[in-house]
Amino acid sequence: MARFAHLVAAEWSGDRDFRAFGGSALDALLAGESAAAAAESWELALYLAGERGQALLDGGRFAEAQRAVEDALARGVGERSRLPTLHLIAAYAAQALGQTARADEALRRCEEVLAELGSQWDYAVPMALTLLTAQARVARELGRPDDAAARLTRALELAVGQGDPDAVQSLDLEFANLWLLTQRLGNLERHVAAARGRSKSARGRAALELCLATGYLLEGRADAAYDARARELLERLRADGELAPGDLALVHLRLAELELRARNLAAARLELDRATQQLPDPLGFERVLARMLHLRHGRLAALSLPEAASHGALAEVLVQAREAFREWLAASRDDPLREDGTGLLHVGERRGLAAEYLSLLVHVEGPAAAAAALAELQALASFHRRADRTAPAAIDARTLGLGDLDGVLCYFPSIGETHLFAIDKRGVAHFELPPVGALAPLRAPFVVALDPRAPDAAGLRTSGPALRAALLPDRVLAHIAEWKAVSITGLDLLRYVPFEALPLADGRTFGSRFATAYLPDLVTAAWLTSRAIPPRPAAAPEVAWIGASIASGNEGAIALVDEDRRRLGAGAGRVLAFEGETATPQNLALAANSGASVLHVVAHGVPLEDGRIGTGLLLADGAGGRAVLGPEFFRGLERVPPLVILSACRAGRGAGRLGEAGLDGLVGAFLERGASCVVLAFEDVELSAALELLAPMQAAALSKDMAPREVLRLLHRSSASEVAHEARATLHAIGRMPALR
Repeated sequence: MARFAHLVAAEWSGDRDFRAFGGSALDALLAGESAAAAAESWELALYLAGERGQALLDGGRFAEAQRAVEDALARGVGERSRLPTLHLIAAYAAQALGQTARADEALRRCEEVLAELGSQWDYAVPMALTLLTAQARVARELGRPDDAAARLTRALELAVGQGDPDAVQSLDLEFANLWLLTQRLGNLERHVAAARGRSKSARGRAALELCLATGYLLEGRADAAYDARARELLERLRADGELAPGDLALVHLRLAELELRARNLAAARLELDRATQQLPDPLGFERVLARMLHLRHGRLAALSLPEAASHGALAEVLVQAREAFREWLAASRDDPLREDGTGLLHVGERRGLAAEYLSLLVHVEGPAAAAAALAELQALASFHRRADRTAPAAIDARTLGLGDLDGVLCYFPSIGETHLFAIDKRGVAHFELPPVGALAPLRAPFVVALDPRAPDAAGLRTSGPALRAALLPDRVLAHIAEWKAVSITGLDLLRYVPFEALPLADGRTFGSRFATAYLPDLVTAAWLTSRAIPPRPAAAPEVAWIGASIASGNEGAIALVDEDRRRLGAGAGRVLAFEGETATPQNLALAANSGASVLHVVAHGVPLEDGRIGTGLLLADGAGGRAVLGPEFFRGLERVPPLVILSACRAGRGAGRLGEAGLDGLVGAFLERGASCVVLAFEDVELSAALELLAPMQAAALSKDMAPREVLRLLHRSSASEVAHEARATLHAIGRMPALR
């Protein structure tokens, strides 16, 4: 017991992180112990890794959870029944970090262990149900609804066989949500019909039928006949005297939606009032937003914008909603700034409610007002809060610094719909796109097909057009037809999507048709516009580069050849270079402060050594060792050049929290110290392939012959048949490409 107490204290005292606990403390404890004692200690270590991994996931610290679990698995295990949980945590973490292949591998290993456990596993029914349900959610997020359904089927068979009514009801709702989120109405109808007889409570049946009613309402956008089915079902539920107040409130909200479609505005107002009366005294932002829940674009299709704007109920709701929104923004900004940031994940489950607020603004005051409110949400990111940076009062071409025929596409995905704001010199336009649940199954196969280790040309031909049609439908492409350069925001909320690789109908890719860059958010766009680029001193080099040759894990030392060095200095008359043992933090600071127009760092990208989320650059320490430079190092520099290029794998990885847009990583650090544009990779990249593309881009940026937007196009000048080239699929420009002369 004393040994176990020591282990627990080492883990939870706060003096040691898991890596220290799982390393030196555990090794010292096990030295000279019997095999039995060692097995018990391994078992406890594995248990603590699982508990800590889950706690880290709950806190949004996905990379730390991933490392904690991998450390435990690498050290060995005691009782194998804990292995499925660890593999599942690894799958969750990988999926959240956008590592589709890694998540899939973790799920496969989880399945293998479950199969090995065989009959032993049948006795652990509660844990089996939890694991299978969680696996189904991960599979759904990875865009594999059929895989998710197969896992839920296994869990449901197990729960029915054990006679566990609570588990059966929970799994029925998981199934219903799966079909609803993936918009497979036929499956939803069949499942609800089969599940009605299994449900043991009125609330369970009501929840199932509310899912079905919602499915009918979604179909009603395209076929009004489904509205009649929804009304019949909702009226029956309203007559049910056993419904809980919250469920009854949802019934009234969906009936209000039907009345809006039928242009029965007074009846819609009455149903909204009834819904509010049923809610159990909700507070703050939710109290007001509940009144206009589901007043989305699709729900207001029967109303013209003037009618919606002049309708008293909507105007009253907007006044209340804006007041609550302001109070909520002020309270969030006054919260202590946590190390892992605030960001849109602080909206968290409220993101759907925020989307409803944006919808109301779009229809009552117009898209520009909604875009400005979205910028206020984005200003809660820790990157902006640290500098006390606020959102611009208005979002337009002037505040964003847009030139002729340029624009910004700003995405805000939610469970009900995805808002897309197209901002250019004409103003702000708004488009409603499929919800995030419908985008995920389209995104995953496209990203997998682009994997540089195994590009899948056939997969690109099938997945690319479908994803393009969802994210950039023809009506959006028609609106931006005159644009030559486009900046995209909201990428972190969509998860990793390489827009440059999306195929267009004319055979070109999006990146070869539009000069494409990414902006973390609208606040960053306005901030970069307001910042002047200082002139380069006459004696300063045009390019400063540093090439580290330190080996990293499975990656060998980087060995530059003469062709690499030529490409690193492309377009420059004067070059400042540090290589090998001189590629130290001190010389990197010297290069950054040299007055050069371009700073290029060639180094391995590695996880930060202090356990935080993100990537660091691996350099020499000047004494034969290694140094990992994270964001804090670069935030401490006096300045950096306007264009920064990082030839490092996964350098774009930042905080794993949705809404932070990676700004707490290297990107934010370089932007903070003066860079206007950072070119880097979010995934693995092969050095020679990257330099092949980056050299002409750098030379063009330094020349007087090419506008910045045309410089961007050089990164993605591929045809559709070449799009799987690994560097083209992974290199991205974040910020604004500067004019360097």
